[in-house]
Amino acid sequence: MMGKKIVGWLAAGYVGLIALLDWFGRIDIILSRVSPGWEAEALKLLLQPPGWATLLILFGGLWLIYRSVRPQPIPAVPELSISHLPPTDDAEAEFEKGFHRAAMLNGSRNDAKLLLAQLRAEGVSIRNHPQSVDHMFAKDLDDWLARITKWMEEVIEAIATFDAADAEWFKTLGEVPAPRIGTPNIRLEGSNDRDRYIKAFREHDYRLAQLDRLFVKYGIGG
Repeated sequence: MMGKKIVGWLAAGYVGLIALLDWFGRIDIILSRVSPGWEAEALKLLLQPPGWATLLILFGGLWLIYRSVRPQPIPAVPELSISHLPPTDDAEAEFEKGFHRAAMLNGSRNDAKLLLAQLRAEGVSIRNHPQSVDHMFAKDLDDWLARITKWMEEVIEAIATFDAADAEWFKTLGEVPAPRIGTPNIRLEGSNDRDRYIKAFREHDYRLAQLDRLFVKYGIGG
């Protein structure tokens, strides 16, 4: 590919040289017909510059040809960070859920009741999640614990629309009894993870039981 370009450059230079010599011949004919004087000298300087100027123009033209045909460097593509990426379906769903819940918190009392019912269903799903897996790695356990914490905060916020004292009561745990259902026996990475898992499962089930008591108080459900 580069050999073809070099041949092209040489051919272009040869054609340009022939044209230049022909141009010089035509200039001589023109100058022979101009009367002697300073006008003739000026015209000769413009149409028939000195050798060094001709070489400068020739090399300048070849340099411009080279610049136009040489390979251009490929511009670097900037790396995209996570913040530049478009939102995922999960992120959009989470935003819509948050917007929906905010609207229900600011709505009627029936809206707040419906929100609590939805949160209870979500809490049961979180509690039952370990039943659907055989093991949890450390990251899986951290994600599950984060879901519990986020759920608890949303429930407290929803309860506060009914009664701030009830929200504080729900937030503060006293003596936590054994869970109402058996703790799923799953494989974990270490004894510390198992202690965290058992404690979180027992406390989460207890908060679900507290939420059921509030349902009776607020007249939610049957």
